[in-house]
Amino acid sequence: MKAFLIRHGTTDWNLVKKIQGRENIELNECGRKQAGYCAKYLAKAPFDCIVSSSLSRAKETAEIIAGNHPDAQVRVMDAFIERDFGVYSGKNFSEMEIMRLGENKSDGEIEAKADVAKRALAGLSELAKDFPDGAVCVVTHGGVINAVLGALSNYRLKHLFLDNVYVTGLMEENGRFFILDYNVPPEKFEELWKKEQEWTEETEQ
Repeated sequence: MKAFLIRHGTTDWNLVKKIQGRENIELNECGRKQAGYCAKYLAKAPFDCIVSSSLSRAKETAEIIAGNHPDAQVRVMDAFIERDFGVYSGKNFSEMEIMRLGENKSDGEIEAKADVAKRALAGLSELAKDFPDGAVCVVTHGGVINAVLGALSNYRLKHLFLDNVYVTGLMEENGRFFILDYNVPPEKFEELWKKEQEWTEETEQ
């Protein structure tokens, strides 16, 4: 399975560097334009399923992308909901400071990054069972993508700044996930898709 993880579009809280966590903050106008821009460059991808977390900023981004994919299944999965930042939700921190909170264990009321990665990878495994030879688009959150990249890279990749509506490409093979690239701008999506195709062709030889 090919999996493309996309961070949702911008919100007003992103602009003022507030931790959003599980707060249900909507996209702002910039975020909607970003989602439309992303949708334009992903329009030709033969997605079998478009998934989002249950938070409105991810759902609306996914809905805009899905507008170009009328034949794709659409799902909402809590496996991809943003990391729970507990008492830090609504506070002002830089994204780099946020990512350093509770690296592999709970920090007060903050969900451990290892737990975020575990649930997100379980969600991806569920999708891989349903679409073993397919391609899925998962619209999620910076904290989730960071946790997944950390877990899959043995924490060589961590504390990453991930841009809104940028894409991370994963490949699943025999129940394992591999990173092909991350934080790829939408206009470079075709190049990322080619990497996925090359991976598939190499493993089939």
